Amino acid sequence: MRDLLIQAVVLMVAVVGLAGPVSAQVRRLNVSKTTPISSVTASGIAAPVKCDSEGNIGFRAVQDSLEAAPVTVVSPDGHKVVAFKMPIDEKFQDFRFIDFALSNGGLYALARDNRGQSWILRYDRDGQFKDAVEPDLPMEAMQIETRGSGELLLAGTRSSKDNKKESERFIGIFSSNGHFLRRLSARNDVSAAKQASATPGEVGHDFGDKALRASVLQAGSDGTVYLMRRTATGPVFVISPAGLVRRVELTPPPGTINGGKLAIGSGQFAVEFLKYKGTAESGELESVILQIFDSFTGQVVRTASHSDPNVGAALACYNGDGFVFINTDDSSRLQLVQVTVE
Repeated sequence: MRDLLIQAVVLMVAVVGLAGPVSAQVRRLNVSKTTPISSVTASGIAAPVKCDSEGNIGFRAVQDSLEAAPVTVVSPDGHKVVAFKMPIDEKFQDFRFIDFALSNGGLYALARDNRGQSWILRYDRDGQFKDAVEPDLPMEAMQIETRGSGELLLAGTRSSKDNKKESERFIGIFSSNGHFLRRLSARNDVSAAKQASATPGEVGHDFGDKALRASVLQAGSDGTVYLMRRTATGPVFVISPAGLVRRVELTPPPGTINGGKLAIGSGQFAVEFLKYKGTAESGELESVILQIFDSFTGQVVRTASHSDPNVGAALACYNGDGFVFINTDDSSRLQLVQVTVE
């Protein structure tokens, strides 16, 4: 299977999954509907891929380079396509997109300038740029998401209070204007240090600093926000609207890697794992395996998989009954692929 997913950060080597208790039966995913998006072509889809409560899907369609790719949002029926581009003002010439958050009123894009400063760019629902604000707490923001209250959640690192030369993990709640409100505590998180496994393939090169940069931050329709670290066992932090944090450790199927895709359903979340023929470096994808977790117990309630190149590996949405992937056809035209569990 051709893997059309391009990582938005340079993290092409992922973590080899460790054996763990999973759902006894792996059910098959079958295509129920394919919706072409003829107005958009791409050579690949850049992570992250996000889905809001209305089924709108946000992603970056890569043409020649990731640097120039805008954030694209497609409606569930594929009829409305909006591109959120970097402003053409000279001030933003050296800015680059890092992450984004879908909002009922438009889109928040997390960007970084050539000084390493994080910025929040705000757009209306039609893709028109409104303004840009700097978070008033110095940090290297890596992910952004909205909360049901209208506030923003930023995840990343900031200088340690004890040693300014060292970084520490940071998850904070901010107003929509970038004003810092409070910090959240996530226990037993991955280290912020730049390190790799002593045993190649055991936990891989996206551990530590790289696992933070490849993290996925996704909001559910009930205001719960999910933060997944890109390692074999996660973890996934489930952040309630009140700011309470629960930790869920992943139990990936044997021989798989964490695909870095997260889709949220009602009281559940789905994590994508990839199984390659040979090694991940070969790029030849054998199957895509989805594990569905109960958000409250952290237990795997269902496992499903597919080996269809027409579905691909860019998981976007989960509604409790089925999933939506975004892929490209043989002519590089985008398409939404709905699948159901057999």
